[in-house]
Amino acid sequence: MNLPSRSAFLVAMGALSVCLVSAQVSPEQQRISVRVLDKIQTIDLYNQILPVLMTPAQIKDILPALEKYRSEHNKVVIKEHNLLKDLEKELDASLAEIKKSDNVPDQAIMTKYRNYLQAFSIVRQAMFAEARNEVIALLKQKLNSGQVTAAANSLSPRSLGDATDPKKFTEAQKLTYWVEIVLFDPLTYQILVDLSKK
Repeated sequence: MNLPSRSAFLVAMGALSVCLVSAQVSPEQQRISVRVLDKIQTIDLYNQILPVLMTPAQIKDILPALEKYRSEHNKVVIKEHNLLKDLEKELDASLAEIKKSDNVPDQAIMTKYRNYLQAFSIVRQAMFAEARNEVIALLKQKLNSGQVTAAANSLSPRSLGDATDPKKFTEAQKLTYWVEIVLFDPLTYQILVDLSKK
């Protein structure tokens, strides 16, 4: 896939996802749309993975690191869910007071909620960075130089919205993009499991 197409694909997928969330569609309609979008995304992921020519043995070496990332990510999501659930009663009380009084929300409350979201973001970023660095180190260990280059050249930073001249990016930086966008996509794990069995 050429770079402009990749950029257009990401923009289109993002727009469609937003439409699904905001539109008044039935749960069944939304389920079907998500299923179809997942198939489109899966095809595009194959387009980014297959040119790297990873062997089944190499993929099996990489899968445990991705499994660890998925597990840590799920732990973070569950922790966030529990914290948000505990916060809901307080939010309901705040909303009820705002609707009753028509007063601007207390800034201390707004700061508290923003701090919650900022804490979530910090934890996610730390977990993500640790997993990403672990996977990159593993790729450099298990793949040959040609495969690493193929992975690094799979995506263009500019096609993903980075305005920096792509020529200024090192191979290591481009490989980082590939890990973040391709390997950490939720649909990639099953693709790799399937490829590891061939």
